[in-house]
Amino acid sequence: MDDTKTKETTIFEPQLLRQAFLDSLRKLNPLSIRRNPVMFLVEIGSIITTISFFTGLFLNQVNLPGSQERYPYGSG
Repeated sequence: MDDTKTKETTIFEPQLLRQAFLDSLRKLNPLSIRRNPVMFLVEIGSIITTISFFTGLFLNQVNLPGSQERYPYGSG
């Protein structure tokens, strides 16, 4: 019989979470993403989408192009 105790590793260990967080920040660095054109365009698109979302949310712009108020049932 083996009396040695093995330590179970979980995904919520602080050291593992810290390393994953630092790696994710490194991967979001625009200088490293520019080598991959698809991911670079995805990041630029997500920034534009986020800015336009918060602009519409705080400035109450309801007549944006393609909004449902202008074309209520998808006909146009």
